[in-house]
Amino acid sequence: MSNTTQEVLTVEAVTQYGFRANGKNYSISTRLAGQGVKPQNFIQGAQYNVEVWTGPQGGKKINSYQPVNGQAPAPVAPPAPVYQAPAPVAPPMPPALPATTVAATPAPGGVPPVTRAGAGAAPSAEDKMSKADWADRNREIAIQAILKSSIESPALAEHVTGKSTAEVFDLQRKYFKENLESYRLALGGLL
Repeated sequence: MSNTTQEVLTVEAVTQYGFRANGKNYSISTRLAGQGVKPQNFIQGAQYNVEVWTGPQGGKKINSYQPVNGQAPAPVAPPAPVYQAPAPVAPPMPPALPATTVAATPAPGGVPPVTRAGAGAAPSAEDKMSKADWADRNREIAIQAILKSSIESPALAEHVTGKSTAEVFDLQRKYFKENLESYRLALGGLL
């Protein structure tokens, strides 16, 4: 349970977040801190009438304060100067190059050697691929993939360990033929 009380406290020590009095730590509330009050405003040994808010877990915060017997609060010391690195200095600019006296050289025949992107001609009818061309291309890609996977197969690597070169090539051919036959069966004999 939290509550607010009025107390007279004698500051024993100024801490980072407030001060210590009567063996307890008191911090400055956010409301008071928002008004510019800092722990440096309190003088060690001085007495203050304070409004203390006690939180549910026992933390004590100062909501307001006033010096007792007309003691003035300690002036807030200006903050210590913070070291600031000097601003980087840009290197001097190189001298300007002299203006060229050579005129721009046009391309032979006045036609630029490279066309800009997207400005090329559309493919002609003979450049377009038919469905049969695409089927042949896809079949070639599949055969290349089967050959590559056959050669790089870990199972084949285990079988050829310690074999002669001729035996390795025979096993590779056999492996490729079996993989190609599996592919043909999967396609229903279309290959």
